[in-house]
Amino acid sequence: MDQADNLRGLEAIMNQFFAPETNNDRKREIEKMLSSFSSQENAWRDCLYFLNNSGNQFVLMFSLTTLEEVIQKRWLGMLTEDKTEIRTNLHQLVFQNNKGFPPFIRNKTMKLMVDIAKVDWPHFYPDFFPQILQLVHSQESILDGLNMLLIAVEELGSPREDISTARALELRKLMNQQVSHISLALTNILETVVDREVGGNNASTPPPSPSLSGDSEDSNSMDGSMFSASPLHTGSLLQIASSKVLSHLVRHSPTRSIHMESQSILISSTCLKCFSQIFSWAHLPSAVNSRVITVLLQLASLVIKAKSNDQGITDVSVLAMVAVNEIMSKNYVPLDFQDYLLSMYRGTLLILQGLVLESESPNSVIPLHSVDENYLDRITDFLKYFVSSHLKRCEDNAQFPLLEFLSLMFKYCMIQPSIAGFSSCLEIWTTVVDYIQGSIEINKDNAKVLLSRYQEALLSLVFQLLKKIQFRYNNSQLEELSKHGVDENEQSEWQVFIVIAIETIMKVADLLPLDVLRIVDTVWKETCVVYLDLEKVLAPDPQGGVRLQLSSKEEQIKLDLMLKDFSTLLQLIGRMSVLFLGEFFIDRIQSGMEYIKQLLALAAFSSKNKLHSCRCENSVIKEDFIEVHAQILGALKAWCHWLAALHSEALSDSTYTWVSSDITSRIVSAVVVVIKEGENERIVHAASHFLVTLTGTVRPPSIWKLKEFTDLYSNINHLRLKPEAHRLLVRSLCNVLLLHWPGIQEQKWEDRRKHLTKFLRDVTDSYRNIRVDQNFSQNKDLQIQAKPVIIHTLLILGDLVENVLNEVTQTKKLCHDALREYIDMALKLFPMYIQTADVCEEMFNFFHK
Repeated sequence: MDQADNLRGLEAIMNQFFAPETNNDRKREIEKMLSSFSSQENAWRDCLYFLNNSGNQFVLMFSLTTLEEVIQKRWLGMLTEDKTEIRTNLHQLVFQNNKGFPPFIRNKTMKLMVDIAKVDWPHFYPDFFPQILQLVHSQESILDGLNMLLIAVEELGSPREDISTARALELRKLMNQQVSHISLALTNILETVVDREVGGNNASTPPPSPSLSGDSEDSNSMDGSMFSASPLHTGSLLQIASSKVLSHLVRHSPTRSIHMESQSILISSTCLKCFSQIFSWAHLPSAVNSRVITVLLQLASLVIKAKSNDQGITDVSVLAMVAVNEIMSKNYVPLDFQDYLLSMYRGTLLILQGLVLESESPNSVIPLHSVDENYLDRITDFLKYFVSSHLKRCEDNAQFPLLEFLSLMFKYCMIQPSIAGFSSCLEIWTTVVDYIQGSIEINKDNAKVLLSRYQEALLSLVFQLLKKIQFRYNNSQLEELSKHGVDENEQSEWQVFIVIAIETIMKVADLLPLDVLRIVDTVWKETCVVYLDLEKVLAPDPQGGVRLQLSSKEEQIKLDLMLKDFSTLLQLIGRMSVLFLGEFFIDRIQSGMEYIKQLLALAAFSSKNKLHSCRCENSVIKEDFIEVHAQILGALKAWCHWLAALHSEALSDSTYTWVSSDITSRIVSAVVVVIKEGENERIVHAASHFLVTLTGTVRPPSIWKLKEFTDLYSNINHLRLKPEAHRLLVRSLCNVLLLHWPGIQEQKWEDRRKHLTKFLRDVTDSYRNIRVDQNFSQNKDLQIQAKPVIIHTLLILGDLVENVLNEVTQTKKLCHDALREYIDMALKLFPMYIQTADVCEEMFNFFHK
């Protein structure tokens, strides 16, 4: 059978294989036939004939796949003339005969040529790269040449593990020798596209940086004031710098519309993909120069200059930023760093200016929220790399306009159209703060000067962050965040964002604590006043409790937003308690006293008025009251460490003895009442958590004098508690009996033993009753019914063991004596539950502790 007959038969078989009416049995038969054909020694000759004489896509792909197997598995053992025949035919297909082929066939053919080069180049395939460059330099074949170049830099620059290590290293070395030629060719192509399609220098050259002009102010000086975003600091240096920068952009910004032909978009995109691949493995000095940086940033800025949302232009700009970021991620520092820095900065300045101007202009053609999100992500990534890699070098460079850069970066971050984008931008400022902290640690004598350069930007960041996390100022974005679904860390989108924002504020507070406290304190006090003034709109409800009286729906909406914001502020206030500890405790003790008293007032107000159970028309507000009350208790929990420090100070300074005891007693009274009422499990759970922390860290001796607290020992089994809240409350009550009391000589260990033994017997009564039933060991139903009791009791007892691990010997002995009978009983129960996974697991955990 000749090759023409083979071709006709193959076409018929392939068409039959892909026909919808062909069943699986027939397909398996065809697969065996094709496999048998491919395994023939000279099948590659037929495949070359098929490629040159068939237009059937199925046949073409089968032929290329067969050739691929030959190249990958048999190439080294083939005759030289056979290799030459295959290589020549593939070359002709790429250069001459493939215009009618679909893209995937052309790309597959190019991939086979590169696979051959992976083995033969340069010794047996010396014209491989000249052939590619020949394609690239011809207008008719430029796109094919670029596609083949892209495959080559992907496959040869970063070879896969299908070749030896020595050959992979040789290929990397050979490719690096070609990089300068490739980079020059790609740069020329991109510059041609920019000149032809975009309008050359008129549309693409960035405006001169004001910092480089003769009348520029000292860009590295700051006066500690805030951005104009803060009403308290209008006319700051940063605002002046920002206005100057933007005014230059207004004068120099292009006026002509930008449009790119589809062919130019394809060419630019492929060039940029090549650059990104090259930058990922190449020796950068051979690939990167000021021309490359300039043209990349020109293309990156096209999306801003375009008069409409052109997806093609957007894709080009995104790819350009990907290439730039590939350079930045390598922390590349060329010998001519000054020129490199200025080229990078000028292009970046244009992009940031464009984005900021578009968002601030009332006649904005393309507002930031309509800019492609992927493009904004790439800009943010660039800023991260720039700040993390080059901030120190920029700071040391007298020509770098640090003030203008910080101003534009700040504005860019604050106008992000999404919370996700804004959260990502916060990582930039976290990097800035980390850099400042590191610099201060290295050179503490210069700390004040260094801080002064960044103080204005950092405080403005805090000011704006406080607005970003409040519904009253940022309702549209915050409403988009989910509060229900959780990630692998059991946090919702809302919680993740709030944690990021608060931690960013705290990083700034580590550097500028008093300034941050001043900014936060203003918002905190105002919101507290509004919350406490709610008593004026509360009235007795005929059905019991209180009723919320609001005159309009607008007032309900305002209250809803205020309460949501108050919950967030309470989390921030709790986190800021660390600023009043350690070496700063005495210096800030009065401020700390004000915060703890304010939290006490809020807790007492919420417990007294039972806002969580008030009657109101809007059920959302009731949920807000519950959340606020829980966050108040959470903030008090965080401040327990400060309370512990206050009690410790009271041992040496009697001035604080009474006040520490009084504050603690009043807080406990306000917290215990919500546990006894048990009306809302969220608040009860938060209250129980607070008592665990209070009794574990503060350990106030005065707590024994509080009847409200001591009554819990006898009433705990009668309270409406969920299992987790019950477990926490037991833990807190046992803390008082188990843990060492600070500052007291007589620890009363024997009295504690009696109380602890009795209390544990009361709370574990159901568990202890298991051994009374004579039929328990034989009755499977009773064993199943007892599972929840056993698990809960073991969790409670395990908590006690964890509590005393780092305590004094007497505490450990007391714990052991109290738990001895429960350990013995668990050992007796263990054989009965050896096949019950959950009970068995808890028993193992208990024994391990």
